Amino acid sequence: MKKYTVYILSLIMVVLVVVACTTEKNTFVTRTYHGTTARFNGYFNATELVRIGLEDYRKSTPENYYEVLPIERLPNEDEAVTLYPALDTAISKCSEVIGKHAMPNMNDISRKKDEWNNWIDENWIMIGKAEFYKTKYDNAREAFEYVRLFYVNDPSKYTAMLWLAKCDMAQGDLTSAGLKLRRLDALAIQIEEEHEDDPLIQFKKDEDAIAEFPKRFEVELAKTKAELELKKKDEQKAIQYLIEAVGHSKDKDERARLNFIIAQLYAKQESPEARTFFTAAIKKNSDFEMIFYAKINRALAGGDGDEKIIKELKKMLKDAKNLEYKDQIYYALADIALDNGDEPLGMSYLTQSVFYSLNNNYQKGISYERMGTISYDKKDYVRAQKYYDSSANVLPDDYAQKELILNKANKLSDLVRAIDLVNYEDSVQRIAKMDESARADYLKDLVKQLEKEEKERKEAEARRLEELRALKEGLEVQNNGQGGKWYFNNSKSIAEGFNEFRRIWGQREDEDNWRRSNKIEVLEFEMAENDSIPQDSIPVPEKEEPGFSVDKLMADLPLTDSLIQVSNEKIMKALYTSGMIYKNQLLEKELAVEQFKDALSRDLKEDQHDLLSAFQLYEIHKSGDPGLSSHYRSYIMNNYPNSDYANYLRDPDYFKKKKEMDKLNLEDYLRYVKRYEQGMYYPVITKAKKVIAEEPDNEFRSKYMLLQAMATGQVKDDKTEMLPVLQMLVEEFPGTPEAERARELIGLIKNGVPANEPVDFSMPVEIFNYDNAAEYYVMVYLVGDESTTDARTSIANFNREFFGRERLRSPEAQIYSEDVSFVVVKKFKEKADAEDYVRVFKRTKKHLGNLQTNKIIYISPENYRTLLKDKKLKEYEQFFNDNY
Repeated sequence: MKKYTVYILSLIMVVLVVVACTTEKNTFVTRTYHGTTARFNGYFNATELVRIGLEDYRKSTPENYYEVLPIERLPNEDEAVTLYPALDTAISKCSEVIGKHAMPNMNDISRKKDEWNNWIDENWIMIGKAEFYKTKYDNAREAFEYVRLFYVNDPSKYTAMLWLAKCDMAQGDLTSAGLKLRRLDALAIQIEEEHEDDPLIQFKKDEDAIAEFPKRFEVELAKTKAELELKKKDEQKAIQYLIEAVGHSKDKDERARLNFIIAQLYAKQESPEARTFFTAAIKKNSDFEMIFYAKINRALAGGDGDEKIIKELKKMLKDAKNLEYKDQIYYALADIALDNGDEPLGMSYLTQSVFYSLNNNYQKGISYERMGTISYDKKDYVRAQKYYDSSANVLPDDYAQKELILNKANKLSDLVRAIDLVNYEDSVQRIAKMDESARADYLKDLVKQLEKEEKERKEAEARRLEELRALKEGLEVQNNGQGGKWYFNNSKSIAEGFNEFRRIWGQREDEDNWRRSNKIEVLEFEMAENDSIPQDSIPVPEKEEPGFSVDKLMADLPLTDSLIQVSNEKIMKALYTSGMIYKNQLLEKELAVEQFKDALSRDLKEDQHDLLSAFQLYEIHKSGDPGLSSHYRSYIMNNYPNSDYANYLRDPDYFKKKKEMDKLNLEDYLRYVKRYEQGMYYPVITKAKKVIAEEPDNEFRSKYMLLQAMATGQVKDDKTEMLPVLQMLVEEFPGTPEAERARELIGLIKNGVPANEPVDFSMPVEIFNYDNAAEYYVMVYLVGDESTTDARTSIANFNREFFGRERLRSPEAQIYSEDVSFVVVKKFKEKADAEDYVRVFKRTKKHLGNLQTNKIIYISPENYRTLLKDKKLKEYEQFFNDNY
């Protein structure tokens, strides 16, 4: 009897399972079976995969607290590559669930009117989210649009609308995003009005029913509206929506993050409200890093008085947990000191901030920038340039102000170079002018001083390195020897990196700009003379054995008249260059006047920069000091009466007339070039001779010389008749393109003309077609003796994990020649798919190893056949570069 009962029950269970498997009957059993399967096999598993993938991404990507934090931490297009395996698996699970468990089935989606399985819409939403995180916004939009249109009175419709707005924002369509969010706001009001009499009303299955918002929807809606306002640069509205989101949120970590962002936005506006929200972010926050930055920013926001803030910051300095963050604490102390007008103390704190910035290039760069700004405001442009340059070198590329800092450094670099050059040349000239005995004694003393300074420098460097070593050890201990999240917390990584650096670059000093090969080395020393202490500079010879000697220093002294002349030319050019930078770029007329006056004081009238400096002094004083302006006018008229500038002083329209004359001369020259091309050689020769003889200031004089020579060569059998004008051209205009051509012609005339070689002037025929083909292949080049079998296996594994949903064929090996082979991946439906594959391939090391760095291109099947048939790989590579 018992055995019979078990048999009957088993039979009933089998019947129930068979009945439940159908998707075409809307019964309690079928709904329960397919709903449970869709919920757990699809939606739940997919949600976990996406959640874990995003958590791993967020753990491996540090927050940037130097900018307003993003409301949602999402990967960009390149970062999303690492999430592809998890996201593609999630999409596959949901797609499989929809295909097998939608009720009724999805065989003809256009005729489907109802959905009896309550978990299918969640699977569609999950597909859309996964595509969104992959940054495939068009694919995500398709999933969300399906839910919006099909589930018209279901809560999932609101979720779909919200994510469609997110897609719009991600693709830059802020107007469409705003419209969707306003529609959701209107629906929220409608829902509230319909449900105000019965707040417990459940979702009703009729066409007029208005579904309630899903759980947590108010939080997500408010956060999305805030994100939209931030993209529209309306921070005040964003703050309002963020406060609204905090009010709806029950998650303490989420509330802490939102409060921190609100505080950051208030801090940008210098509002005292920032302090309140930083405090709110600190309370019940489990993220130590966010707590620290909240405390630092709360201190900088003020409100408690400087003494209390300083006390709080110094207390934070003593806390061992903050060892990694000392650079930022010192920066905060510097900020307070500078606000109180104590510049020396502020600079001291900034120096400490730089020292402790072992693993935080953002902070080190910001501290350098602040030091540069302080020096810039004091008009100490040389020091400012060095700080700005150091800042630009260490700041990451994603720092918002990096381009501005780099521009400042570059703008000042020419000034620094010019000033250093003047100091250096003055120094070596002063030493060179000493008598031999005094010079020898001076250089001996200098060698001793330089050796002493070098010893002190090395001792100071050793102390600093020891301090750095102790600091790094402290950080390593603080992180329990595990290396923490920073490279410099891992002693093994530091040692490996140090050895690799030394292998590539050799032994280098610990200094800024160590990569530069053209640095001006300046060593300062003192020379007592008449109670004054002038500063001189002498270069340390590079690429020589270490140490100093009199002979090495003597080698760089200008001890002959020709070397003194070269040195003077460098000085005059540098003085004029620095004066023009002061005048035009920095708008420092007084400093510019000093440089131009220094140039004139050297009494080097044979140098063109003497005239140029005098004219600049005339221009600067013209509106402010007529007496000085008249003085420099007389200087130009007396010393340079035939110059263009003297002509300008006589006639203010001189340069305008000269420009008009130059235009006429150009038209005249082009006219005779055309006559030469027409074979009218004698008129060309006559015109050229006239210009050469009578118009020494004609800017096309060198071109007329070459034109005369060419025309003479056309009408004379004896080509040596071209030589006089060609030699005149070389002597009068050395270094010009016309002179180079003249040299070539002189060589041909004297050495003989080589036999003509036939030249093919026909246009090349394009053998490849550029079209939007229906499919594409990808070619991965193999390098050296890389195994085709291993490469195919690696690429197949990569395809399986990162492009499993694309159903790509097994990679094929193709030997093109003895030296060239590649692996071919087929097929991609569109060019965009092939481009995406190439991008992900170059970003991913997993499975690929060194293959990741190999050359990779894509090609249409037609062009691929042409490439193999005609052996035109080089031609296709050029075609690919030109067209794709």
